[in-house]
Amino acid sequence: MAQGVPTTLSIGLHLHDRPIHEVRHLARTAEAAGCSHVFFPELSATTPGPATGRDPLVASAVALESTSTLRVGTAIIATIFHAPRHLALAAATLAEQSGNRFVLGVGVAHREFAERLGVSFPTSVLQHANGACLELRGYAAGGAAFGSGFPVWLAALGPGMVRTALESADGAILNWVTPAEAARVSRAASGLARPWTLAAMVRVGRRADLEVDADRYRSMFANYAAHFERQGLSSAAGVVDATCLPIEEDERLEPLVKAYEAAGVDVLVLNPSHMDRSGLETLLGKVAELEAS
Repeated sequence: MAQGVPTTLSIGLHLHDRPIHEVRHLARTAEAAGCSHVFFPELSATTPGPATGRDPLVASAVALESTSTLRVGTAIIATIFHAPRHLALAAATLAEQSGNRFVLGVGVAHREFAERLGVSFPTSVLQHANGACLELRGYAAGGAAFGSGFPVWLAALGPGMVRTALESADGAILNWVTPAEAARVSRAASGLARPWTLAAMVRVGRRADLEVDADRYRSMFANYAAHFERQGLSSAAGVVDATCLPIEEDERLEPLVKAYEAAGVDVLVLNPSHMDRSGLETLLGKVAELEAS
C-alpha cells in the first residue's frame, strides 16, 4: 500500500437520504459498533419526479457533531454540480468543526444525471476529475484561510479514473468491485510515496433487491455495463455473487471482510440497499459482533 496507509481494514457505512434524527442515531450506533467511517451520497440528481435527496454536507455536519471518533464524509458529491472553491470551503469548515474527521469524497457523476438537470457535462471526464482533485487538494493544503486540511477521495470506476485517483487524489472509492479488482488497484497504489487510502463499497440487502439494482446499473449506465464486463460479470446474479452481500447470507460477512482485507482495501463501506432503520440497526449489530470477535 501507499506510504503511511494502514494495512488493517476498517468498516464503514453508507447512509442514503436519511432524516436528520436518524442520521444522528445511526452515526452514534455505527461508532459504537466499531465502524470507522460513515458516508453520505449526493442523490439530488438521481431520481425523476419531485426533488429529493437530503444534503450530504448537512448530514455530515450532524454526524460529526453527534460522534467523537467517527470519520464522516461524502461518497460522493458531484464535482459537475459544485464549484471547487465552494466545496473546499464547506470541507474546511467541517474539518475544523470535527478536529479533522471529515473526508471529501467526490466524483464526476453521470452524463445522464447532468442532462436531466440541464448541466453541461465535461468533454473529458478525466481532465475534469484531475483538475477538480488538484484544485480541492490545493485548498486543503493551505489554500483555505482556516482549518488544517481534509483528504480528497475520488470515485473511480474505469482504469482511467483509477489512474487519476492515484495521481491526483488522496484515495479512491471503488463501487461494485470484486476483491480481485480491488487488489489490482491496491497493487497500483503500492508504489506511491504519499499516504493514499483505498475504499470499496459493498452493497448489502435482499438478494432480489440487489439483482434489481445490478440490472438497473447495467441498463442505465454504459460505464457500469463496461465495468461489469471488465470483471467478467455477465449477469445480475453474477454481479451480486461477486461484489455484494445478500442479507439472507449474512454468515458471509466475515469471509467477505477478510477477502477485501487480503486485497489491500483499507475501508470496506457497507452500502445498504432498500433497508429501513431496523435493518440498518441489525446490520450494525452484525458489525459489532464481528469487531468484537
